[in-house]
Amino acid sequence: METETEPIQNKQTNSSSDEASQYDESTAFLGNHPDKDKIEEADFIEEVADRIKVWLKEGISRDEISQIIKLVPRKYKDCYMDAPKLNAEIQTNLREVAIKRDRYFFNYQHMIGSSLSLTATALSMILNDKIEPINRDVLLQHLSDAVKINADLFHSWKIARKVYITPAFDKKSQSRFG
Repeated sequence: METETEPIQNKQTNSSSDEASQYDESTAFLGNHPDKDKIEEADFIEEVADRIKVWLKEGISRDEISQIIKLVPRKYKDCYMDAPKLNAEIQTNLREVAIKRDRYFFNYQHMIGSSLSLTATALSMILNDKIEPINRDVLLQHLSDAVKINADLFHSWKIARKVYITPAFDKKSQSRFG
């Protein structure tokens, strides 16, 4: 009569699998280790990163942004990426401060529409490359213009946040943020 025997398990533990199991269990109950929660970095080349760093800090000249935006079509068939103008009937009932604020939002929305159009055009070029070969210079120009617009928007919104936040501080604190 044959008896089934269970294989004898090796009493030696595999240290790497134990460590992985311990890590999984610790993470499950304690959350991710704070030192190991590193922010993942974007995959830039230095030439791009150096420029973006400056643009985020200083913005881009109004002339350069205006020139880019002027050349960008913001319509495709029935898809409009242009900021709608404030209705004249509504504008007559607004205070000057609201009209001025709307002008900023209009300009931001206009820039976003331009960046969206440039990015969508670049994406379309890539997706359509089997039918029509990509013109690398045109693609790079669209992407670089979109990056410039986005960097300038980032810079502008940083300033806008500061403008809205600093009045909440007392006078002494406001002078430090000058």
